[in-house]
Amino acid sequence: MFPKNLTTVKASSEIYGSTSPRSFLGLEIPVAGIVGDQQGALFGQTCFGKGLSKNTYGTGCFLLMNIGRKPVLSRKNLLTTIAWGIDRKLNMP
Repeated sequence: MFPKNLTTVKASSEIYGSTSPRSFLGLEIPVAGIVGDQQGALFGQTCFGKGLSKNTYGTGCFLLMNIGRKPVLSRKNLLTTIAWGIDRKLNMP
């Protein structure tokens, strides 16, 4: 994949846009946060430090570990993603 095809990384809490008054009860409401399901669970279960992990069960079984601020590429086909971004600092599960 080429970098030009990737989206811009943004913080988990910033203003991304707002609702259209024509489509949303006549109101323009800021959309000011975004979180992924599993990354939200990692944050919600207070896995704030490097090495802390969580496991959740539902439609699948998911294990995420906070690996800190620098990405680590797996040699065993595991996925490295961004967990959250706060104050322009990214954390990786």
